Amino acid sequence: MNIILVIAGILLFGYSFYVHVIFFSFVKETRFWKWWGALLLLQLLFVAGYIVFAYWLIAGTGIVSIDFFETLVSFVFFFGAIFVCITISLIYSTVSNLVKEKEEVQMLQTEKITLLKNKETELEEKVLTRNEELNSKLTELERINKLMVDRELVMVELKKELNELRAKEG
Repeated sequence: MNIILVIAGILLFGYSFYVHVIFFSFVKETRFWKWWGALLLLQLLFVAGYIVFAYWLIAGTGIVSIDFFETLVSFVFFFGAIFVCITISLIYSTVSNLVKEKEEVQMLQTEKITLLKNKETELEEKVLTRNEELNSKLTELERINKLMVDRELVMVELKKELNELRAKEG
């Protein structure tokens, strides 16, 4: 039963090593890459410890001394503690970094929205000003048109009177 658990542990470490290598390609250009590399090395140490322990279980207790086994287990526990400390620190740093970047993005979005609203207000004011100018010009054109039409009507009346006077004289 112990050997099955150890082999299962080795397989799980193999899978986590595979995922870690893929993940490492994402973080290799960040400030955390060294810590993720340290975790990768610790994983390799764990796997080595598991393999030695599996060998000890299969070969029997006579092949490896109990002192060596106790030292191996102590190293596995020690490096396990380091692994957990680095993992927790990395998770905290990564999440903190993500939260900070999210806040920066939200701040930039807020600035852009404010800028867009200001531009919108500015454009609306320009449209209103232009509409007022156009309405003023339209009113002026209507006034001039009315004067011209009235003048033409007076001219038509005057021509009519002139023609009537010529007809009476003539």
